[in-house]
Amino acid sequence: IYKSLKGDANKVWYERGEELVKAIRKVIIIYGGKPVVQVSDTFENVSKADFIIDWGYHLTFYPEDGSKLIIPSKIVEERSESELPEDIETWRPAEKEKTRTEVGILHKSLKKESVKDTTISKILLKHISKNNLSVSFKECPYFQSWICNGGANSTEFTFTESKKPVFEKNWDGIGIELGSSALDHNGNTDPEVTISFNLKPGESYTNFIEIKVLDDEEAKKLEKEIRDFQTAS
Repeated sequence: IYKSLKGDANKVWYERGEELVKAIRKVIIIYGGKPVVQVSDTFENVSKADFIIDWGYHLTFYPEDGSKLIIPSKIVEERSESELPEDIETWRPAEKEKTRTEVGILHKSLKKESVKDTTISKILLKHISKNNLSVSFKECPYFQSWICNGGANSTEFTFTESKKPVFEKNWDGIGIELGSSALDHNGNTDPEVTISFNLKPGESYTNFIEIKVLDDEEAKKLEKEIRDFQTAS
């Protein structure tokens, strides 16, 4: 239960105030054959007034040299409005261990499909030696892919008192961010997605994310579908 955080100072901060939203998470893990992880989050407005749910997810995957995050989008932008890198899909190790490099790419006009009265998009994480993965998620206004590497023992983030580096290992990762808003970024969302996340009292909204292991043939098929969509006029 998420509360207003206002009121009785004798209570721990997250127990203060009136109830606003109830969040229920359901996780299903399917074993046998090719593993599947399904996560559904239901947000219910339990207050007496309208409430805008502002949700977001950050999914980080194993970074392998040459692995690719392939997104079925028509529009791509560097999130800070800088020039797009030449390769926005492929993870490579840092050239300098102590220098952390992070690139975020906004994706708009994603390929969509209808599944059980729900509109979803599906992306591909293509590995070299590890399992290939598909990630399916409900239509949302904000979607970003990101690639990060390096930063071990750098002074970018340090502990206040000791001044020692926070990261003793590289901040290596490849992944995605998606949300009902631009999260903590610059408000740049997809104008094609106009879903309202304003819930009336008693109303609820359910998110759904599925991560599935693919064999080589399934990965090839999904990649072809994405490439065809990317290049279609």
